[in-house]
Amino acid sequence: MYYNLIRLYNYYSNSQIYNRYPYFAWSNPQMFYMYQNNLWNEREIDQPNTEKNSIKLSDYGPEPLVVNLENAAEKNNRFRTVIWTGNNLQIVLMSIPVSYSVDPYLTKTSDQFIHTSSGTGLIKIGTSQNELDYQTYINKNSSVIIPSCKWVTILNLGNVPLKLYITYAPPEFANNTMHETKTDSLKK
Repeated sequence: MYYNLIRLYNYYSNSQIYNRYPYFAWSNPQMFYMYQNNLWNEREIDQPNTEKNSIKLSDYGPEPLVVNLENAAEKNNRFRTVIWTGNNLQIVLMSIPVSYSVDPYLTKTSDQFIHTSSGTGLIKIGTSQNELDYQTYINKNSSVIIPSCKWVTILNLGNVPLKLYITYAPPEFANNTMHETKTDSLKK
């Protein structure tokens, strides 16, 4: 019998399953993750709170920032609001009113990531201002990646403001840029 125990031990300790637990994980799962079904997981600090997670919409860069970009984009009512600017990255919130558009612009030096939080629109991309040959509809949770040296325009086709956030790499606008309306954004 002693010989059989040694054989059994050698089988489990030298097998190729790479199990490094001192005991079998399936024999007592609570031993390895004791808080999985405990009230400790439902602490108040872990629960989302809209007051706690809401931020003042201003530029926080280059300091570290934890923000729910979806909620921040929904909260933003300005045409353009820069909320974070670093050396190599910038995050901008936009709210495009109904029947408005962003005039065609050239992504000179920055790649862009555009994510729609709400609304419906159309984005056109091309190699020149008159040749916007790629177009696609965007709606809630649509994401578009645009390389540098492309012309871009965004149109709001819905009946609610088109809320989105754009990540520029490297930054495109000055720190703390805030444009209340499209007209403000055209002023130099």
